[in-house]
Amino acid sequence: MIELYKNIGKFSLNKEALFINGEEGSGKELLAKTIHNFDKKNKGDFFLVNGNIGNYIDRVLFGEEVYVDNILLEIKHGYFEKANKGTILIKDFTNLSLDTQSRILDFINTDFYKNLQK
Repeated sequence: MIELYKNIGKFSLNKEALFINGEEGSGKELLAKTIHNFDKKNKGDFFLVNGNIGNYIDRVLFGEEVYVDNILLEIKHGYFEKANKGTILIKDFTNLSLDTQSRILDFINTDFYKNLQK
């Protein structure tokens, strides 16, 4: 247990993306929240996103810009923007489409994303 908390301390200081994998009920969400809360300098929120919401997941994560007749009416910010300096836990990541997984990995690698247009 002590070794686990040492590793949590290391992970909480690291600002890189972290992939937590394990069987159902193994404590992945608890581990993610513990890592998030461990760093007192962490000012962002913790977001839990269900990966089983179909194509809507892109809008939830990346946001969208709503246009009518080429006029921007509304910008809906996604969790990647809202979670600035925070944490996003995507449950059932492997259930996401390969296209969405690819976009998420591109975002992690480049720290850049584009809002979806409706």
